[in-house]
Amino acid sequence: MSECFKIIDRLHELTVFELKVAGGEPMLRKDLAHILQYAADKGLSVSMATNGTVLNRQMIQQLDGIPLRFIMVSFEGADPAAHDPVRGKGSFARALQGLQLIKELTHHHINLHFTLTGANCRDLEDIFRFAERSPAHSIGFTPMRPSGNGTKQSGLWLSREEYVRSIHLLAKLARTFSKPVSIPMDPEGSGGRLYTGFGCGAGNVNGGIDSEGYMAPCNFFTGNEWRGHNVREKDILDVWLNSPLFKRLRSLPGNPRCKECPHYMVCRGNCRAAALFLAGDLNAPDEHCLR
Repeated sequence: MSECFKIIDRLHELTVFELKVAGGEPMLRKDLAHILQYAADKGLSVSMATNGTVLNRQMIQQLDGIPLRFIMVSFEGADPAAHDPVRGKGSFARALQGLQLIKELTHHHINLHFTLTGANCRDLEDIFRFAERSPAHSIGFTPMRPSGNGTKQSGLWLSREEYVRSIHLLAKLARTFSKPVSIPMDPEGSGGRLYTGFGCGAGNVNGGIDSEGYMAPCNFFTGNEWRGHNVREKDILDVWLNSPLFKRLRSLPGNPRCKECPHYMVCRGNCRAAALFLAGDLNAPDEHCLR
């Protein structure tokens, strides 16, 4: 726990304003509540993600007094038939129980999160009905990326056609939904990135530290070649500024297709991990482009 406190202290010194704690499964740490409280006391905006399967009343009660921005609970579909093949037998029932306990024992905002896959993209209306009945306050979607264990699950990858169709359907469903919905690359969205270069937030505004202390631009960049310097050995700011991995992502020239797109200021090429793993090129367009 002392190592986590030192990292949080350094993040605070560097004026990092947001900390997301995820896994694996963060609730397996018995000292998690102390870590979250410490980060909140330092003024960071703190949130956490859980699969919901290991939660119990004592754990959740410890979280209630901590000013978390939200608790995200992950689901793969609206029922066990969709969820359990990905998460394990009985995991849907346990996650649903955990979700109910969070609602019963805390005042936190609950976000229901779904990974958009080739297996559930035709069940979006069922997912919205499930989310409407659930105690969640908002829902969100992230497309499956072909990285980590996902490289072995090609049957779950979305084709471009499936992705485009799904995003437009999500936007349609969100308009009549009673809760806020977060959609990746909302075709009706607006705004821009907080940086001027080509690429997604990885290495530009986002970075992650894994359970062994290695710092990477994003958790979708997996494998030893994307494990940067260890924060047990190097200062976080030194890694952020000088790591070849981070510098590489901040200096990408991009490609004509993206730069000529009318949505470039919002998208800036989108996910670089997807471009790398599917096209073999960090500068390639994300195949899930809506253009």
